[in-house]
Amino acid sequence: MHILLLVALVWISPATASPGKATPDKASDNNSCKQCHNAQWRQWRSSLHSSAGKNAVFRYEYNAHPGKWCLTCHAPRTLAQNAIALRKRPAMRQGVDCVTCHLRSGEFVSRTKAGNSPHDTRIDPEFGSPAMCAGCHQFNFPKLDTKGNLVHYTSQPMQNTYAEFRKSPAAARGLECINCHMPTGREHSFPGAYDADMVNSALKVTMCQDKNELQLRIANRLQAHNLPSGGVNRSIVIEVAEKSSKRKPKRYRLERLFDGPIGKRVKTKDTTLVPGQWHNWRIPYSLLSTATPKSIVVKARFFFGTDPNKNYPTTQRVIFKTETKFSDIPVCLP
Repeated sequence: MHILLLVALVWISPATASPGKATPDKASDNNSCKQCHNAQWRQWRSSLHSSAGKNAVFRYEYNAHPGKWCLTCHAPRTLAQNAIALRKRPAMRQGVDCVTCHLRSGEFVSRTKAGNSPHDTRIDPEFGSPAMCAGCHQFNFPKLDTKGNLVHYTSQPMQNTYAEFRKSPAAARGLECINCHMPTGREHSFPGAYDADMVNSALKVTMCQDKNELQLRIANRLQAHNLPSGGVNRSIVIEVAEKSSKRKPKRYRLERLFDGPIGKRVKTKDTTLVPGQWHNWRIPYSLLSTATPKSIVVKARFFFGTDPNKNYPTTQRVIFKTETKFSDIPVCLP
C-alpha cells in the first residue's frame, strides 16, 4: 500500500527554539535553506525532485486526470497550502524540496547532525532509508473519486521500485537507495533515469555475428532494481540499423505497459530486466540490409512516456549511439 509519507512531512508548525537558532517556523520557503546550504540547494535545484510538480510528463498526465492524490508525491507542500488550481500553485515549482523531507511534525530531522548546526535536529537513523523512499516509489494503481481523492488501491503496482529493491542482491548486501542515488552522502541532485551516464552504466549491449544473423545481448548491470524501473510507460528503446541501408531500424523495447480504465489497469507487457538479467536479441541480416552489412549503428534511448505517442511532450534521453564496422564484430561463441 502507498505510504503517504509526504503529507505528514509538509506540516509546518510554529516551534519554540533558542534565540538565534534556525527554527521550523522560518522554513516556509525552500530558499531559506539556500542561505546556509547553498551547495546542497544548487544540487537539489538541478534534480528531478525539484521539478516533480512541473515536469512535462507530470503536467500532461495530471491535466488529463487531475487528482489531489497525485500531488502527495509530486507537489506535497501544495496540499499543505490548500491551493488546487494548477496554474495558481506556487508550490508546484518547489516539487519535492528540502522542507518536504527534513521537516516532520514541526521538527528538523536528519540521519546525522553537524557539530555547529544551528538546528534543533532530531537524529533518526532511518532517515533516507529505502523504506522512506518507498513512500513515493512503491504503490499500486489508485481508484480516485471525482475530486481526485483516493478511494482504494488496486492489486497492480504502479510504482514497484522498492519491491524490486527488497528482492535484489544490493538489499541482501545491506546497501540502500542512497548508495547510488546520493553517492557522496551529501549529494542532493539524486541522479537517476534522466541521467544518461547513470543509465549507460546500468545498460550493457554487446554484439556478435552468427551465420545469417546478428545477435545482441542486452543486460542489466544494476544490482538494486529492474531496468527500467519507476513510472509506468517508461521505455528503453534500442535501435539497430545498417548505416548505408534505407531500411528502418529494428527496435527492441524494455518496458512495463498497462491497459484499461483508471482504477482497473491490467499489465499487458513486461520486458524489464531484473538485476543481472540479460535478453538475447537475434536479427537476421536480411532485415537490416539487402546486401552484406558493412557498418552497424546501435542507438539506445530512454523514453519517459509511451513511445510513439504524438500527444506526449518530447521526453527522451539518448543513452548512447555507437557505430561498428561489421568486420570488427566478433563471431558468436558456441
